[in-house]
Amino acid sequence: MVDDEPLVCEMVKAMLLQDGHEVDTAPGGKEGLTRFDAEHFDLVLTDYRMPRMKGDQFATAIKKRLRPKPIILITGHPPNEAPKDIDWVLLKPFSLLQLRLAISDVLDAQDAIE
Repeated sequence: MVDDEPLVCEMVKAMLLQDGHEVDTAPGGKEGLTRFDAEHFDLVLTDYRMPRMKGDQFATAIKKRLRPKPIILITGHPPNEAPKDIDWVLLKPFSLLQLRLAISDVLDAQDAIE
């Protein structure tokens, strides 16, 4: 989970931990890329509006990696058009059920590709 708002990171992390997921957080795109390169992740969640690197820029950087992963954009301010490297846009505020649906859909689509 990449978001410049610590409270949002902690909220999403708590929701994901409740469902048994392992979760790491980063306060911005640069930190998120460093962690992505150093560890293994099945899925990336990112905010859209962040200083220095917006969520769509972060997503493009992830998709250029050797092992790209599905990306869910979590935002209260969606872009006019869905960014090309985003697999799902989840609008804030969202429920645990909506988060579960987004995760299920992007992971199912990823499995179909592999």
